[in-house]
Amino acid sequence: MRFVPDSCIRENMVLAVNLYDKDESLLLKKGSVLKQNQIQAIHQLGLSGIYIEDQISSDIKINTMISEELKIKALSGIKNIFINDYNGSDLTQSMDEIKFIVETIINQILSTDNLLYNMVDLKLFDEYTYYHSLNVAVISTIMGISLGYNRTTLYNLGLAAILHDIGNIFIPKHILIKQSSLTQEEHRKIRAHSFLGYAFIKDNYPNIATSSYMGILHHHEHCNGSGYPFGLKKNKIHTFGKIISIADVFDSLTSDRPYRSAILPSDAMEYIMGGADSLFDMELVKIFTRRVAPYPLGTCVRLSNQRIGIVVKNFPDCCTRPRVRLINKKTNKITNEYINLKDDMHTTNITIIEVVNI
Repeated sequence: MRFVPDSCIRENMVLAVNLYDKDESLLLKKGSVLKQNQIQAIHQLGLSGIYIEDQISSDIKINTMISEELKIKALSGIKNIFINDYNGSDLTQSMDEIKFIVETIINQILSTDNLLYNMVDLKLFDEYTYYHSLNVAVISTIMGISLGYNRTTLYNLGLAAILHDIGNIFIPKHILIKQSSLTQEEHRKIRAHSFLGYAFIKDNYPNIATSSYMGILHHHEHCNGSGYPFGLKKNKIHTFGKIISIADVFDSLTSDRPYRSAILPSDAMEYIMGGADSLFDMELVKIFTRRVAPYPLGTCVRLSNQRIGIVVKNFPDCCTRPRVRLINKKTNKITNEYINLKDDMHTTNITIIEVVNI
């Protein structure tokens, strides 16, 4: 299967995964042959794209880090804690649900054979906050495992990551979804959310580890001191804040927002690498680039030799040099030719120059 952006969805494409609406109810089943009215429903959901099965991607199997069942449960739980905390009700029940979700995320990621974030997530535009919180938790957990964290530390990191934006419940919604430039006062309010979230969690959930509070508080600090709320530098920033910062920026950049469109994972990776040692911790960026694929499985790419291909395998620790199956440009059908950018000596001068839509 492969991902196709919203603008490239066509009639008779075959859906590769189940699609759910904002209430986590099944909208379209895997295997559905898309008709125009269904495509219109997909557009209305605000999805950036869908996964399809077709001839050029028939041998590509994408294993998600967490199960579909857990994803649905997690999105519901995150939504509950944002809504209930905002309304001041069911605080203990909501947090118990989140704690269980974090533990289950850790269990499922630890059970995977390949510790690589290797797909484009299907996010609903209006539900961005909940999808974003989940994705940041997943990426942060992957990085924590790569750092050798024990289960307790992973749990504290995962909890901070999934709650990192809880302070947004105190920010007027019209500011969060504003399409035009923010005023100075609106910027001030937005920049308060990390401290507000920290204070809220610390005051209402005193049994949570201090490291979790600090991850929430520091996730917008930058190594060069240009971040907020305190303008801290390098070693003054809690490691959880540094990890969550990278995951937060990557998922945000690859998501459609009211004020800009999503960018490609490869472009988001370039941004983070460019910010190493200024915005982001250098060593953590190195770990991130070994655990998140800039060209997820099923991505169609143009190579520097002008051949077109589809990514069929990514390699942990060498994510920018995947295995690519070549496609006939005239027929848009796969060939039996492969290029292994990582291991083939005769391809060392070949690079991926852009992502293409087919």
